[in-house]
Amino acid sequence: MRGDLLINNNYAAVAAKCRCLFGQMMDDEKYGEMLKLRSVGEAAAFLMENPSYGPELAGIDPAKIHRGQLEYIIRKKLFGEHIKLYNFMFGSERKYLGFIITKFEMDYMLGALRSVLTRSLENYFDVPVFVAEHSKINFNALFSSQNTGDFLEAIRETTYHAVLEPLLRDGAEYTTLETAVYNRYYFELYRRYSALFGRDTRRVIEGVVGVQCDLINIARIARLKKNFTNKPEEIYPYIIPISRYLSEKNIRDMLACESSAALTEYLETLPFARRLSFLGFDSIHEYMKAYLYKYYRRLMRSSRNGFEVPLGYLYLKEIEMTNIICIIEGIRYSEPPRQIRRSLVGCCEGEDEESAGSG
Repeated sequence: MRGDLLINNNYAAVAAKCRCLFGQMMDDEKYGEMLKLRSVGEAAAFLMENPSYGPELAGIDPAKIHRGQLEYIIRKKLFGEHIKLYNFMFGSERKYLGFIITKFEMDYMLGALRSVLTRSLENYFDVPVFVAEHSKINFNALFSSQNTGDFLEAIRETTYHAVLEPLLRDGAEYTTLETAVYNRYYFELYRRYSALFGRDTRRVIEGVVGVQCDLINIARIARLKKNFTNKPEEIYPYIIPISRYLSEKNIRDMLACESSAALTEYLETLPFARRLSFLGFDSIHEYMKAYLYKYYRRLMRSSRNGFEVPLGYLYLKEIEMTNIICIIEGIRYSEPPRQIRRSLVGCCEGEDEESAGSG
C-alpha cells in the first residue's frame, strides 16, 4: 500500500510539473506574433522573451545568430525537456523515459549510417553529454566510420547491432535499414519497457505506442504505394507488427487499393477518421502529426495524474519545436505568413472535447 501511495504521489508531482511547463508553451496568439517577424534575428529576440526558450538563448546576440544556430538551440531545448523530466522521475518511469531518450542517439546513428552508405560527409553537432554518458554507442568510432564494418563495431553493444548486422551483410538499402531500426525501437517500447508497469499504466503505454504504429503503418503503405508500383508482398516487410486499431484485414484492404482515391476512401472507414477526417491533408504524414497532436491533448486532459501526462507533454513539445523551426525557415526564405501558417500543426484549431480513452 505504501508503494502504491509513493507511485501515485510521484505521478501527481510529475503531472503537475508537466502541466506547469505546458502552460509556458506557444499558443495561437504567440504563433501569430512570431509570423509577423521579418528576420531570423527578430525571431531569436522574440524567443528570448519566452520563459521556455529565454534561458537557452541567454547571452546570444540576435543580430548575429544564423538560422542553423537558432534551430540547433531549439532542438537542444527539446532534449533538455526530456532530461528535466527524466531527472524528476524514478523507478519504472525513469527507465521508460530513458529509453524514449535513445531516439536522439538513433538520429546520430542513422546519420552516420547514411554517410557510410553514400560515402558522403555529414555535419554532426556535439552529442549531448547525457546521450554520450548513457549510450552504448562509441560515438568517436561511429563518426569516423569508413565502412559498414566500422559502423557495426561502433554500435556493437546496442540492441540495433543484431538487427542491422545481417541486413548490412545482405546489402540491404537504407530504407530497409531505417525501417528495421524504428521497428525495433517501437517493439522495445511496446513489449519490453511497458512490462515494467502495472496493468493500468501498461495499457496506457500500449495504447499510445499502438496508435503511433498504426499511423506509421498507414503512412508507410501510402508512401510505398505511391504511383502504385509496389506489390503487397513488397510492402509487408515494412509494416510494424504492433497495432491499436488496425487489423490484419485492414492492412490487406489498404494494400489492395488500386488508386490513391480508393485508399483515401478506405481510410475514411477506419476509426481514426471518426476523430479526424483524412480529407484535406496533402499527405498522410501531415495527417499523422495533426491526429497525434489532438490525441495527446485529449490524453493530457482526460488523465488526472497518470504517466500519460508526461508522455503527452513531450510529444506536444516536439510539435512546438517543429512549428517554431517551420516559422524560422519560412521567415528566412520570405514565405508569406499565411503559407507558413498552413504548415503549422495544431495552430488555430478548436479543442476536441472527447476523451482520449476511446480515441
